[in-house]
Amino acid sequence: MHLAKSFTMKKLTTLLALVLLISTSTYAQMGMKKLMEESKEIKERILLVVLQDDEIENFEQFNTTLKSVIDNNWVLHEDYKFISREELKTLRKNKKEAKNHAYLMYSSYAVVNNFPESSFRIGLLDKKICTHFQMIDSDEDTFNTVDILFTIQRLQEIVTGLADYKKMSKSDFKNISKKQAEQVQAIKGKTLLIDEDIVNDKTRKLLESKYKYAYKIVSKKEIDNAIAKKEKDVAFTKAIIQASAPTRSNKRNTLGGEAITVRNSSSITAIIHSIYDAETGNAIYAFNMPKSKVVLGGINSKMNHKDFEELIDALD
Repeated sequence: MHLAKSFTMKKLTTLLALVLLISTSTYAQMGMKKLMEESKEIKERILLVVLQDDEIENFEQFNTTLKSVIDNNWVLHEDYKFISREELKTLRKNKKEAKNHAYLMYSSYAVVNNFPESSFRIGLLDKKICTHFQMIDSDEDTFNTVDILFTIQRLQEIVTGLADYKKMSKSDFKNISKKQAEQVQAIKGKTLLIDEDIVNDKTRKLLESKYKYAYKIVSKKEIDNAIAKKEKDVAFTKAIIQASAPTRSNKRNTLGGEAITVRNSSSITAIIHSIYDAETGNAIYAFNMPKSKVVLGGINSKMNHKDFEELIDALD
């Protein structure tokens, strides 16, 4: 059994986390009320962090990295423990034990009406459908600590936002909205690292002429370094993939035969570009225009210069 190093999570990004949630398939599938209930329950249970077996290449390195990320960054639970997939199956069969545990795990494969491939998911052990999932934007053979850390942070953000949502009064919302506005203004005092893969020439010229604060257009590796070091007074741009789980549908044979069941593949619903605080990992600002064109294993979507114009307006 492990004790999380920190059990205090700031509610600074609650509203932003909920905004990012709206385009996910779990939101559409389960609805807000059920997601809130399950998110709250996840926080109250013992968490099982499931390690990989030979389902993926380099699984031993993956497990070492996952353990390090959880031990140093997981803040939702006081108690959590690492288990194997076989141990998870055994616990799931024990109805009493299942009701006491939540789980966090990665899968390279997809499950119909549940979660897409290449995603981390979190849920209640006694439920067949996971509560939340987040795709990871990296090929399995190139996973690094930051890819896993960033994905885990997003799951924590969503669970916290929904679990705390119930408790909020109108005045709470006003306070958090005010705090969110302050966070956006805090970008002024940070060096903003902008991923070179999301800007075009027009955006570069706009930033040179109108962005008044410190910024650098850098590689993913440089952004990863800032995240890993939790650099103070640094913010960075990064995208998350919103996806839907695969589905099944009945289709009539064109020759008039029996209906056949067709498995539809996972689909990308949006790419949401945001700005994050490198020190805390919290989302600070979400760009308004979701991108729907994606190359899995590496987001390859240029942002419109108008996205940065809106950021500049928000800061002025």
